[in-house]
Amino acid sequence: MISNPVFIVSVMNDQILAEILVRLPPKSVYRFRAVSKSWNQLISHPYFIEKYDRQQRRPDGVGLLSVFKDISCPCSFCQPKKRKKLLEYPSLELEVSRMFPGQLRFINSSNGLILCKGRRCNEKEYEYLVLNPVTKRLVSLPPPPLSWPSERSVGLMCEENKSQLSAKYIVVLTDYLYLNESGKATFPIVTYSSETRVWVAAKLRAIGTAAEKDFHSVFQHHPLVMNGVFHWYHYSRETGTLTLALYRPDGEAAVLDFRSYDGFGSHSTCSGALTRSPIENGDVLWFALVDVFGESMGVFMLPKGSQGWVSVYTITVESLRGDHTALLSSSRIFLNGLVPVNNKKTPVALIRMEKKGRVFLCDVDTKAVQSLPYHGRPVITKWDEVICGPDFIAHYPYLPPSSLSTFAL
Repeated sequence: MISNPVFIVSVMNDQILAEILVRLPPKSVYRFRAVSKSWNQLISHPYFIEKYDRQQRRPDGVGLLSVFKDISCPCSFCQPKKRKKLLEYPSLELEVSRMFPGQLRFINSSNGLILCKGRRCNEKEYEYLVLNPVTKRLVSLPPPPLSWPSERSVGLMCEENKSQLSAKYIVVLTDYLYLNESGKATFPIVTYSSETRVWVAAKLRAIGTAAEKDFHSVFQHHPLVMNGVFHWYHYSRETGTLTLALYRPDGEAAVLDFRSYDGFGSHSTCSGALTRSPIENGDVLWFALVDVFGESMGVFMLPKGSQGWVSVYTITVESLRGDHTALLSSSRIFLNGLVPVNNKKTPVALIRMEKKGRVFLCDVDTKAVQSLPYHGRPVITKWDEVICGPDFIAHYPYLPPSSLSTFAL
């Protein structure tokens, strides 16, 4: 039995301090590490990190990162149910425009971190970078192996690190070329880990129901990364078939799970988007298609364990009119993406009107529509990368960090 009163008081003080700190924002918690050695030890302890992550809750709403010509990135959370409510965080002036003038590309985001590709002044080669827009820190990754082609599919996955205060993430590079060894297709990949800080080559074995002729098409775009899974996908306009390739880095087997789905119709489309619910116990895949004339958009869902997609929502230009009649006349719909919503199973569709230069959030669940400010036209590469040019603003799906360790970057 411990009877030392000094020790008992010290433990009680630490418990009280911990209860106070878990209610503070991450940036404040990091500042308090500099107060004393004992405070730093308390905040860096795995028990506190896990307790903090359980206590903190992401704000409700739609996470959007707005990219301006000066590379400032305000993070906004919108509530489509409350059409006029727009909670916007202060603009973050990132010191990257001088290093990468007009040559910074946003690829994807995961748990508050953003994967970018940039080219410095007077440099010919691009480099991959990981950006934390909240702390304004930028980490440059070492070059991938020289044997890899100049263009490839790449994605970032940031994991929760519950053991120490350091950002834990991986970057996966793959190519649409594959080898057929003894009748089995294998795909080469290289993976960068923030823990080892090196690229490691490997091969993934193809399994699943998709035809081999559809393998190469799914890697023509960067993957969606949600809930610990890399999702590559391709929709065939000719056959109306959606092909998915799923990869779990933490899985026991190094495999790419190919799946093929029909039932979307065989009509031509001008754009499509895929996302997954961020709620693990409500894990659902969502897919949206806009017809070739830009007059309507269909939203489909694939519940966990289901073998077929279900049509849940159809939106047309006419249905968007309402209070926006003057804005929407003679306009076509372009799908900028399906955006996951914090603490909800259903996403929202981020759509842009071709001629009127407006962006709308369409809630799949409530059918509510919210107009967002938009100016100019973003430059989209064939890899779906958003390039920061001199004259535009673009809205980009973004979920802030859910783990205290992510703020270490």
